[in-house]
Amino acid sequence: MRLRNLAGLFLILSLCYSTAFSQKRKVPAPPSRKPPTAVPKPAPAPPPVPKTPAEKVSFILQDYITQADVRMKGKNPPEKTIRLGEGDVNAYIQQAVKTKSRFGVNAVYVKFIGANYLGATTRIDFNKVKVEDQSLPVRMVRSVLSGERQIYVEGFVNTLNGKGQFRLEKAYFGSLRLPVYFIEKVIHFLGSRQNPPIDTSKPVPLPYGLKKIEVLAGAVVLRG
Repeated sequence: MRLRNLAGLFLILSLCYSTAFSQKRKVPAPPSRKPPTAVPKPAPAPPPVPKTPAEKVSFILQDYITQADVRMKGKNPPEKTIRLGEGDVNAYIQQAVKTKSRFGVNAVYVKFIGANYLGATTRIDFNKVKVEDQSLPVRMVRSVLSGERQIYVEGFVNTLNGKGQFRLEKAYFGSLRLPVYFIEKVIHFLGSRQNPPIDTSKPVPLPYGLKKIEVLAGAVVLRG
């Protein structure tokens, strides 16, 4: 079983966060006959309010990262479950693509069909793709797939215990159905050229400390 990281799962989409914690050593106050006047602590600033769907998703993913950091310190916080709509996820993906370019991939849009089945439309620069296959079907497909081309794929997503797999079922260029094994090789090549590289020949850890992803009709549920 293989992961086809079109969209890191939905591209994806990997930003690295780190949180540093520091604590100042308390210095005892000098002795005094009068008790020191208590200085009221300022009220904590309210958390920022997301202004766009992309910011909303970013804040949610940051919460999962914070929770994963807590687990790394030996604690066991309760599992967090969040449901995100298709529109919010696509808004985040487009922002992620603009923020950090992906080799050979210029756009990704996902469609949550349901029952852990999804579709993805992506624009690929096939001039950057190298596939070591000179069979007649592949040569025929390569004759029409040159430069930037938009393709559509569908498949099943299976995630468990923090790792994900995507089984490619269909691939199209317009109305032309493409050989699945050829698109698998294209995705494998593109994954190997990402920074950091993605090995699509084996299950890949889910980002943001997530444990499981469930695809529903028009939405996705994140558990972590």
